[in-house]
Amino acid sequence: VILKGRNRNIPANLIEEKELQSLYENYPNTDYISKRNKVITGLFIYQAITREELEKLKPEHLLLSKAKIIVPPTNKNNQRTIPVNAIQISDITEYLQLIRPELMKQHNIKTDKLFFGTKGSTSIRGSLSYIYKTINRINPEIKDAKQIRMSVISNKLKTKNLRKVQYFAGHKWVSSTERYKLNNIEDLKKEINKYHPLR
Repeated sequence: VILKGRNRNIPANLIEEKELQSLYENYPNTDYISKRNKVITGLFIYQAITREELEKLKPEHLLLSKAKIIVPPTNKNNQRTIPVNAIQISDITEYLQLIRPELMKQHNIKTDKLFFGTKGSTSIRGSLSYIYKTINRINPEIKDAKQIRMSVISNKLKTKNLRKVQYFAGHKWVSSTERYKLNNIEDLKKEINKYHPLR
C-alpha cells in the first residue's frame, strides 16, 4: 500500500500572543534602520507574512485609509487582504512617508519594493539576519519569522474559525491550517495531564 500526500509536522516552540505583542512594543526604534526593522517585525507579528511575501510588498499594497494590507501571492500562499493593527498605523505611516524615501536617498537605491536592503542592495535578506538577532535579544525564545508565523496562526485558531484563519494565513489547502489545530489539541492534552486532580 502506497500512501500519497505530504508529511506535515505539527508546529512546536510556539509563542503566546502577549509575548509577541510585548516583542513589538519593546522593539528598539532609535534610528531610520531600526524603525524600518520594527515595521517589518510588526508585519511578522500581526499579519504573519513570510519572507517571500515581504520581498514582494510594494507601497501600493498598503491601504492605510482602510487599515488594510494586500499580501501578494507566492508559489506557496494565496493573495489576501487583511487588517493592519491600530498599533502599527503610525509606524507604517512614518516609514512610508519619511523613512523609506530618506533611506532610498541615503543608499542611492531606486526600487518599487516597500522594503529593501542597504549599501545599494534591493534585497532585504541581509537585514533579516540582524532583525532576528534583535528579536532574540528581546525574547531568547524567538528565533525567526517562521516561528513567529506559526505562533500567530496557532494563536488565532484558538478563537477564530478554521476557514478564516486559512484565508488570513494565505494557505492554499485547509490541511495546512488544520495542522495548527492539532497542535492546540496537543497543548490541551499536556495541560490536562499536568493539572488533572487524579494524576
